[in-house]
Amino acid sequence: MVPIVDTDVLVIGGGGAGARAALSAAESGARVMLALKGLLGRLVVTAARARRESRGSHYRADFPATDAAARGKSLVARQAEGRLELALTAL
Repeated sequence: MVPIVDTDVLVIGGGGAGARAALSAAESGARVMLALKGLLGRLVVTAARARRESRGSHYRADFPATDAAARGKSLVARQAEGRLELALTAL
């Protein structure tokens, strides 16, 4: 049986525009469902949600300041046992 999900907004695609649309809707109080295809879509959304700062075009209303400790580091992801693990790493 397929589960039924009740949502206010359904965004199809987790690329930059889809992720931004989903975040904007969620920040406005909507219940959002983001439908992704494949690992890359999951990676984009997971990384965007993990970011706790704003930098350049990556703006988060809930974290408007830039984190100086994150400067010069990259968010590195790896897949382990079906989960995405993220780490902030100096490259």
